[in-house]
Amino acid sequence: MIRLVDISKSFGEKLLFSRLTLTLPDKGAVALTGPSGCGKTTLLRIIAGLDKDYTGTVETEKGLLFSFVFQEDRLLEGIPAIENLLFVCQDRAKCLDALRVTDLEKEAKTLPRQMSGGMKRRLAIARALCYGGGALILDEPFSGIDAARRERIAQAIREYARERLVLLVTHDSEDIRLLQCIDTISL
Repeated sequence: MIRLVDISKSFGEKLLFSRLTLTLPDKGAVALTGPSGCGKTTLLRIIAGLDKDYTGTVETEKGLLFSFVFQEDRLLEGIPAIENLLFVCQDRAKCLDALRVTDLEKEAKTLPRQMSGGMKRRLAIARALCYGGGALILDEPFSGIDAARRERIAQAIREYARERLVLLVTHDSEDIRLLQCIDTISL
């Protein structure tokens, strides 16, 4: 379980959160929604421990590992797709399965810089699925991905959410439907 207690965060004069308290479940998909600039991505970064410039506390299970799909793909551009996955997971079969799920199996030896934006996005999702961890954080994960592939990838994420927490930031109600979110939190 993840619990945020009295989280306050601002950027200069702009207050994002004032004493935000929130408890997240151990498993299932939860969506964070709200207008651009309201702090959705910042909240994800606080939860994952990537932003420590706030007041309040974040309580998590000791040793909880987060797998993160950022708004930017953050791929290793100089190594092939399969190596991007093997960088976070030594289980080659698991990596190949993640490439299959994201419809990139034929691109295993392709460098990310040779891929389209949608392909890079799918590779970023494949890498997060390979890494595993106790919680999967998805920040606008389906940008640039066509509907058929979204459905296939969402199915894999739903399976992941049966045993772990998935946090989704989105502006798209279709993403919430696809992941069958058990809760939606508006910021």
